[in-house]
Amino acid sequence: MLLREAGFKFDRFDPPFADPADPNEALDPGAEASPTGAGPALAVRLAELKARSVPSDAIPPDAVLLCADTLGVAPTGGLIGTPETAEQALAMLRELVGRTHAIVTGVALRTADGAEPCSFADTATVNVGQIDETTLQTYVDTGGWRGKAGAYNLAERLGAGWPITVAGDPGTVMGLPMRRLTAQLVELGVPQAPGPDPGMTLGTAREEIAPAPGLSIQPSPGSGAGAEGGAHESP
Repeated sequence: MLLREAGFKFDRFDPPFADPADPNEALDPGAEASPTGAGPALAVRLAELKARSVPSDAIPPDAVLLCADTLGVAPTGGLIGTPETAEQALAMLRELVGRTHAIVTGVALRTADGAEPCSFADTATVNVGQIDETTLQTYVDTGGWRGKAGAYNLAERLGAGWPITVAGDPGTVMGLPMRRLTAQLVELGVPQAPGPDPGMTLGTAREEIAPAPGLSIQPSPGSGAGAEGGAHESP
């Protein structure tokens, strides 16, 4: 959705890369997850691994492959994962309520010429206000937490009136740091329409490659709170 709203057309496909079930297990030994330390480095590394997993001949000559990985850093440290049970989802939400956590999105852009990916990370902070236990339990009972790192989707919860504020690029929380990414894509020659394409349909796959000239995308569902296809919306 974020790319479409920014005027970019794209195609999607599944990459030959599997996100780690627990992002904490992907940290280097002894590394401590933080919004300025191992968090951004890991997000970029995972995005680059996704980009390198795609064969060069699978990328159209005039297209750009976009891979992203979004991680959440819990208020108490450590990376936020994706709950597998309602009990885990409720516990995650309780940890976030009344506190601030960080969302880090790593991006890797790759072309078909075999050049090294152009990579960067962006960090935003999210403050979740007070939410009563009944509201949390009612939400968990709906199953809306399933498949969402951090157990919630930013756009959905804002729409539901949850007291959530973001410092930084909201796109970073939703899986694609559009403020910085838009300039990078334009610099690489990806066409940008003046407005969204109302006729575009979006699939559910995780990787994308656009018809040349165009854009190919891999947001990171389930990698961490804020992932476009995971914790917070998919493009």
